[in-house]
Amino acid sequence: MESVACNNCGAINESGASICSNCNSPISTQPPQGQASSTPQWKPGNDMSDYGRQVWTKEIDRTRTGLFLLTVGLFISWIPYVQYIGGLLVFIGAILVILGRRAFGDKHSTYVVLAFVVFIISMVVSGAMASVFALSIASTLTSPNPPTGQALIAQLDGGLASLLAGVIVASIIGTIAYILLSFELQAQIGKQVLIAAFIASVVIGIAMFALALPVLESVVSTAVQGGTTINVAAEIQGKLLLFQLLDAIPDILLGTGFYLAYKRVLNHEIPAHATASTTQ
Repeated sequence: MESVACNNCGAINESGASICSNCNSPISTQPPQGQASSTPQWKPGNDMSDYGRQVWTKEIDRTRTGLFLLTVGLFISWIPYVQYIGGLLVFIGAILVILGRRAFGDKHSTYVVLAFVVFIISMVVSGAMASVFALSIASTLTSPNPPTGQALIAQLDGGLASLLAGVIVASIIGTIAYILLSFELQAQIGKQVLIAAFIASVVIGIAMFALALPVLESVVSTAVQGGTTINVAAEIQGKLLLFQLLDAIPDILLGTGFYLAYKRVLNHEIPAHATASTTQ
């Protein structure tokens, strides 16, 4: 059912009501004079206790700080030498958004919890694929009659393909988790930015699989056939630098989305009806 917020006290009334059920003030569909937007601002109802109001304010602050840290972290997470700092900021920011989820309504709270579950799934997928690859290599190299030459190359290539596919799928699932963290706080433009981040993640993932896999296979083939002692990990990292830079595109789009949500929270642009759950 549609609802409307009182311009005087912020209480929520049924759609079509002309008098506020809380303060008996006339309800106007027009914004107060001098207010830039007709969107009711996010504020607690008059029936909220002092303790509830303090908790509500604290959770707002946590979410705002968390969104800011997520913005900064994603903007720098793809830059060499500082990516670990970016990852730490993203982690702290996500925790703060989770802790502050209740102040923004049941739907946002559900999305945030779902984001946490989806993120765990992405980590499980990534870890599982890495473990399967490592066990496969260890089994191959320690078997009584390990394959050699082209047979070894073919087996390693198959393992690399599975590992790369798993990492890409995990990355796309992780992008969904980021999107869910702030989707309900976004205006239309913010939601479009987040959707663009998901599309970019899928497209770049497919491109990486199609273009990066031959590079990985070439490095492995050179190491096996040449009998050299090259640092395969370092060689692969150097070859895939371009793909790492491309992978920054979804991160920047996600960071932009978090910034837009941060600005909305900072400017009190979230509809007031979502505060209902904080009065319980």
